[in-house]
This record gives sequence, structure tokens and C-alpha cells, in this order.
Amino acid sequence: MGSITNIDTVFLLITFFVPGYIILGLRKQFIISRETNGHDFLLKILCYSAVNYAISSWLVYIILTTEKSLVLGSFLWFSVLLVFPVLIGSIWGISAQKEWGYKLLRGLKINPVHVTSTAWDWKFGRMTRGSFVLVTLKDRTQYAGWCADGSFISSDRSERDIYIEKMYDLKESDKPWTDRGNDSVLICAGEIRSIEFIDPNNKEKHDEEK
Repeated sequence: MGSITNIDTVFLLITFFVPGYIILGLRKQFIISRETNGHDFLLKILCYSAVNYAISSWLVYIILTTEKSLVLGSFLWFSVLLVFPVLIGSIWGISAQKEWGYKLLRGLKINPVHVTSTAWDWKFGRMTRGSFVLVTLKDRTQYAGWCADGSFISSDRSERDIYIEKMYDLKESDKPWTDRGNDSVLICAGEIRSIEFIDPNNKEKHDEEK
């Protein structure tokens, strides 16, 4: 019985794992999905690789059945192993972020389990523009601030925290917020009781009325 050489092992890894790993990695740049480990993770990578080969099967057929130069053949394999996975992962991730498939199924009266497992990940993953936030801690302390590109929200389930880039003084509930200059704050999620998201347009209108 023949043995598998190191070259064969590398070839198998590249062929069956790399495309799926690229798709999974790019998809996770757009959404925070449920974590999988061990055998489930490997199975997911293999399934994504299978999707890649199903979509690029016509190109694989051309590679295997036609004569071509070394340069052209290398380019075609490069497309199958890298270009297609990048495109699939990006489109799949954007689709999941925009919830196109989820909305389609809901429109058909089908109620699937949402791909995002927590409200924390769902809300902060959809914040494509800035928002004023009012964070209330468990001891009733409140922090008013502006949360945008300069802020950071943890996606690690074991270390939930939020960094707010710009702070405001909240002296009285019926008065406009006072800008605190360059002040910012880092808050551990374990201390948070609630987070209120305030639309910038609504807040500016509310301040003008006051």
C-alpha cells in the first residue's frame, strides 16, 4: 500500500480546506455567527469547499479536459482555489449581514433561526453609521456618548466591553448634553444594565426644541 507523502498532504489541505477556510474567514468579517469547534468546524470548512467546487465546477472541467499552457493552467487553478472563495465568502457575508435570505424566508412565512445568536452582536453588527448612546450601569450611573467609527464594541462572548469615543455630561434630563471635549470611556459589559440608542437626527431636533 502506497504512503501519503508530505507533498500529497499539502495538496490535499490546499484543495479541500483552503477554499472553505477563506470563505468562512471572509464571511465572518461581515457577521458574528455562532462559534463551532473541533469536528463541526472542520465539517463546515469542507462543506464550504464543496460549495466552492460546485460553483466553479465548469472551470475545473476546463482545467482537467483541455490542453493549456503552464501559465494559463496556474491562473485557472488560482481562480478556483483563491478568487472564487474570496467572491463567495464576500457575497455570502454581505447577504447574511443584509439578511437577504432571512427576509426572503420570513416573507414566505418561514421563521428560521437567526444566524446571529445574541442581540448584542446583532445590534452592533448593524451600526453602519454613528449613534448617540446612553449607557446605564447596574448602580444607576449613566454615561452619555457618541458611538461611531472611533468606538469599539467587543465581539468576544467572554469579554463583552464597549469603548465610547466621545463623552457628554448629562446634568439634567431636560437639558441638552454638554460636550466633554476629547473624553472617552471604556465600560465592561458586566457592569451594564441597559444601552439606549438615540438617532442623531432625533437628538438634534429634541435639543433644538429645548
